[in-house]
Amino acid sequence: MSDGRMRAAFFTETGPPEVIRSGLLPTPVPGPAEVLVRVEAAALNPIDTYIRAGSVRFPLPNPYIPGCDLAGTVVATGPESAFKVGDRVWGSNQGLFGRQGTFAEYCAVDQRWLYHIPPAVSARAAAAGALVGITAHLGLFLHGGLQAGETVFGDRGVDDALLAEFVKQALRHLIRALVLGHFLAHQIDGRVAAHFLGHGVAQGFAHGLGLAALDRKSTRLN
Repeated sequence: MSDGRMRAAFFTETGPPEVIRSGLLPTPVPGPAEVLVRVEAAALNPIDTYIRAGSVRFPLPNPYIPGCDLAGTVVATGPESAFKVGDRVWGSNQGLFGRQGTFAEYCAVDQRWLYHIPPAVSARAAAAGALVGITAHLGLFLHGGLQAGETVFGDRGVDDALLAEFVKQALRHLIRALVLGHFLAHQIDGRVAAHFLGHGVAQGFAHGLGLAALDRKSTRLN
């Protein structure tokens, strides 16, 4: 970062994996309520591949750095940030709606998308559990409206350890069932998770397949 540049994975047009390049880009400068995170771990989610392929369309900067999840250490802060240099943080919701992503050495993140990493948790574990953990929590409690005493059926598409921990904190019973084996589609975002939990396995799976099968034509970024 000494010369104001960082190494990043990026692309300038959507398409197959071959559109991704690795090179030097300007290191972002944090805004008033942002922090600059030195990225120590970043996780790949299905939504990242859908955006790269052009299947899910958002306004994208050019060049665009993909990636939703990250974990790392704060190295600079804006004047309105509650975080301080040296804080270990994790977060998600990057690379969406015009925001640059996390597949880079540094990422400028609005403080509302960041959380402290517990001392015993590694950056790698924090990044790996970010989007899937948020999705599981939203699906179970916000959209599913689960209450103490209810029984939960899970599948291998949700991290079993996270789901079990959430349920252990709020419910009395947990039954793990292999409903679909590996239901990747519901990890796209909270809406798909809600559809899956609220309207049944078959409809949720069909909805996920519909999203995954959208047009993948190459699109040049503006």
